[in-house]
Amino acid sequence: MATTQRRFLPGKKAPPVTLMRVLVDTSSASDDAARFVYAVIAALGMDIVELADADDAPYAATIQVSGSTIVADNKQWHYPDHEATFEHWLVTTCFPRSVDPTVWALVQTGSERFKMLAAAMAYAYQDQGAVLIDADATEALSRSILEATDDAIDILTFDLEMPSPHIYMLNAPTWEGVTMLLQVDRANPLNSVLLPETLQAAKYHFAHAVIDCGADLFLAQRLAAAGSRVIHIDDGARPLYVDLTPHKRINYFSHDIPPYGTRRDFEFIMHNTRRRAGMRRWMQRGDAT
Repeated sequence: MATTQRRFLPGKKAPPVTLMRVLVDTSSASDDAARFVYAVIAALGMDIVELADADDAPYAATIQVSGSTIVADNKQWHYPDHEATFEHWLVTTCFPRSVDPTVWALVQTGSERFKMLAAAMAYAYQDQGAVLIDADATEALSRSILEATDDAIDILTFDLEMPSPHIYMLNAPTWEGVTMLLQVDRANPLNSVLLPETLQAAKYHFAHAVIDCGADLFLAQRLAAAGSRVIHIDDGARPLYVDLTPHKRINYFSHDIPPYGTRRDFEFIMHNTRRRAGMRRWMQRGDAT
């Protein structure tokens, strides 16, 4: 991910709306440590104020770098050993935490699928803050959305030098009010092997995270064990030897999914707002209610 050269196109996520400034003293810093601190602050969309340019206005954080040691708020980190913990501290210090976030996971094991259902689930919560994460190995959802938008949505690449999932969450593109972490060619481990870390960051920044698991019941099982609300759709054509107790289990042939969720037209899902309340009620109503 090009964290220091951020491009924002129409319809995509703008830089975080913030007046947050970070006061930085790197007068005695090593070049590598200084570059790292500057890169992290810039990637998070905050303004850098050098000590020589300081004024009396408030700062979200004050950071001093001496050699390879980073000091802030009576804490210190050594570069490069503590990159991730420093990034986490800066995010949790400067950005508000979402209150009572919910993770929704969709798994479909039938021979056919409602290919835009995960997108509809995310757009149902568009006004509350939602992120859509494609964790399906087939990438069917990502490819469908990219086709519908003429490939206009950025796909974030993974930067080994800037691996914090928080940075990706704050830089992920937004399309019609929903943040999207799509994938192509399984290039980003945040959608797969690093998904637990991705979800921790998503829950920090968004009220609702929607994960498309494709047909991966084992992934859905792990997500359910971690507290996600799993919606499982199956056609009953074959036995499934996975111990999964979902929030909601749906029979493909006798489903009660709102029409908003069964549409295959991404344009309709993006722009139709009247049916989102019904979609939310359907999602919230579990098997036990």
